[in-house]
Amino acid sequence: MFRKALSIANENLMCYFDGKIYQQVRELAMGVASSPDLANLYGCFFEDRVGIYLHSDIPFYRRYIDNCLGLVYAKDELSAKHLLENLITFDNCTIEWLASDSYMIFLDMMLFFDKDKSL
Repeated sequence: MFRKALSIANENLMCYFDGKIYQQVRELAMGVASSPDLANLYGCFFEDRVGIYLHSDIPFYRRYIDNCLGLVYAKDELSAKHLLENLITFDNCTIEWLASDSYMIFLDMMLFFDKDKSL
């Protein structure tokens, strides 16, 4: 039922801007004239399906629309990236996973991790 509701909500997406009506023809609606809540529900469906919040090697994971941030226990950056790439996929949405052992960009923030200090 949830999948059907999302499908219906994303058909014939229309928005009004500058006196004109536009139809979005592909991807999820994520702009000013659409609902971030709908996009977040869509992402939550796929995250819950794989149990990402319960994964023992992912102590922290958050997403806002199509921006994801995770703290992953792995032997190196490539292993962390592969874990997320292979664990979670979103239909009709491509996430470009990046990894670093010292910093990450999430939304408009750059977050730093001090490897010399214990968690």
